[in-house]
Amino acid sequence: MLAIGGALDSGALVARTMRLAADDVTEAIIDDCGHYAAEEQPARFTEALEGFLGGGPASAASHG
Repeated sequence: MLAIGGALDSGALVARTMRLAADDVTEAIIDDCGHYAAEEQPARFTEALEGFLGGGPASAASHG
């Protein structure tokens, strides 16, 4: 499961919350981003998503 959070808003809270229900959570925190990651940083959001779906690292994001 991929948890994407904006560093200026929920950040790591998204992943911490998802870990209450899932064991395999990949965390992606997007810098210079608030609540609406897909709208505020679409390129970084897409890079994180593609990295997760492709099995590679999401270089625009940090992982936990």
